Order: sequence, then C-alpha cells, then structure tokens
Amino acid sequence: MRRAIWLVVLVVVLAAGGGLAWLWRTGTPSWSVSPSLMFGFCHANDEIGANERAEIDAAASAFMEEFLANPAAAHADMAVAARQTITPEQLTIARAQYLSLGAAAPRQTANTYLMRFATGSRHGEKVACNIHGNPRRPDLVARGGTWRSAVVLMTESIDSGAAERATSVWMDHESGGWRVRGFFFTLSRINGMGVEEFWTRAKSERRAGHGLNASVLYSAAASTLDRGDFLVLSIAPDFISDQHGFAGPPEFLGDPPYPVELDGQRYNIVTMQTHGAREGTFLFIKHQLPGWPDNAAAEAANRQFIDGFNARYPEWRDVFDGLIVRAVRPNSNAAWGTVYFKDRGFRQAAPEPTPGITQVTAQAPPTTTPQAPAAP
Repeated sequence: MRRAIWLVVLVVVLAAGGGLAWLWRTGTPSWSVSPSLMFGFCHANDEIGANERAEIDAAASAFMEEFLANPAAAHADMAVAARQTITPEQLTIARAQYLSLGAAAPRQTANTYLMRFATGSRHGEKVACNIHGNPRRPDLVARGGTWRSAVVLMTESIDSGAAERATSVWMDHESGGWRVRGFFFTLSRINGMGVEEFWTRAKSERRAGHGLNASVLYSAAASTLDRGDFLVLSIAPDFISDQHGFAGPPEFLGDPPYPVELDGQRYNIVTMQTHGAREGTFLFIKHQLPGWPDNAAAEAANRQFIDGFNARYPEWRDVFDGLIVRAVRPNSNAAWGTVYFKDRGFRQAAPEPTPGITQVTAQAPPTTTPQAPAAP
C-alpha cells in the first residue's frame, strides 16, 4: 500500500454520546464501522469525584516515576494484560527513549478520564468522553479490560521549553488498585507549536502550492496530535479528513528511500521531518551515501545536497529557519551532519550530533513505546 512519508497517524472514528456511551469498534482504521451499545458511563476531569480523581492521577504519576527509576519493578506492577504482552526489556528501551529528549519539568495532569461499564472490554472499544470545543466534540477513550478503567494524560516541558512531551497512561482497576495496562509518549509541542499551529501552517502552505512544506507540516501536526491507541483527541477526525485530501510531491510517495534528483545529482532521502532547536525550527533531512573516504568528503556531499535542495525547493525558507542535513551510510551507524541557516549560510562542519542543536523531532516515537493491546 503506497503512502506518503508524512502520514504517521491512524484513522480514527468520531463517536457520539454523553453519559450513556456509544462504543465503536475500531480494530481496522476505517470510517465504516458498526456501533454496538452497552450501558456505561465515562467522566472526565471535574466530573470525577475529587478523591477518586486524585487516586487515579497519583497512580499514573507513581507508575511513571517507577518506570524511570526501575523498569523491571514497574513491569511487575503492571496490569495482567500488560505483563502478558510487554517485556521488562521493552520498558528499559522505552526508558532510554524517554530520557533522550533532555531535561524535563515536573509532569502536569492535563486530562483524566474514568470509565465505568458493566464489564471490561475485550477489544478496547472507544468511548466518547470530555465533550468540549466549538463545535462541541468528544475525545475518544479506549475501555480497559475491567469494569473500571481510566486514562490519564500528562504533559511536561522539555529542554527549558524547547518542546513539550505528552504521556498518556491507560489503567485497569484490578487487584484492589489501579494497574497500568499501557502508556504512550510523544512530543506534543515543538518550539511552541502543537497540532493546531502545525495544521494551520500546513493548510497555508498547501494553498500557496508549496507541497514540500505542507507535507512536512502535516507530518508534524499528525505526530503532535498522536496520544496512542487508547486516546484520540477531539480534533483528530477533522484533521485526518483534511490530511487525506492532500496530495504531496510525487517524488516522496511510497516507501523510503526516495530517489530525488538535485542539480543533476541523485540522492536517496530516508527521512524528512521537523526539528525544534534553540536557534529556531529546522527541516531535518537524512540521506544515504554509499560511503566516504573522510569527513571532509561527507561535508562536501552535504553541501552539494543543500545547494541543490535550495535550488529545487526554495520555499522551505518560508517555514523553516534552516536545514539540518545528515549523510548516513547504509547498514552503518556512521553519519555526518551539516547545518545551514537561511539567514547566514553554513555552520562550521562538525561530527554528529551537531553541537548546539537540540534535536527535538516531530517524528512519531519508535514502535517500542509500550502499548498493551486489548485483553484477549
């Protein structure tokens, strides 16, 4: 199935409902689904009793602290469904990914969702909850495997405000307490911009006929929108409908690497995405080189790439403050990065990672982010 490099978010389905919830089965991303009705309630934030909400929030926060301090212990404390599908090794890898973004401010709870149904869900049906906005629409929250389940959405500032991380924690109430069934983290804001800001800019670039800029901005919007398989924000259906109506540059359709000709030279691009840095918002591009005899040759190849990219896609300057171009060898960790500023040209060559650049990416988190599926 062909897809564009900027398509990184699943199709979701908007459910209608209030206290009495309609449930939608969404195992396959599609707008064509069949609803089933079961008696139950979903409450959000102030609709939840103060003591119960504090207990739920505290359980989610305590798990994250344990996960960061001792992944093996956190694994032992997870819900039964999670322990059957997530390994301690996966938590260890996820911890390294979580910490790799830099220093973070204390987490703050953004939203708390509590579901009460006669039985647990075998398939993680989505429940309409927290109806808000204009027009008024709900978030969609997956039911857990027990009759009481919850999702807590937390945010924290990264690297002194260069970005914001959102962490959603999915919990079952079992064995007398709240146990984590799965969790998901991603960057929800980059240099002050989240899904709404990226989406607005993407539509503007689309109207201007700047397909490359629009593609990367739609990708950033999709990534900052994502809250995992068990929480879908209310803005998602409108965003996805708009994104699906967009056709990006034909040279970036299909699967990477993407062969692109720049100034008569062919390059294989494997990554193109948004990065936040203290010096601005950058377009990050990774391309493959079969090898290079020394770093000077890699730097020369990157500069030739940038010159050709400037000639073919000059519109990038309307959105980004610069380019970060990284040459990589296939099947190797060897890489060389070059930084180019739109207002002052090339930075002095340096090995990767480039000093002074906080590489905060809009790319979706790796698949090792633990998300336990619905109970069998």
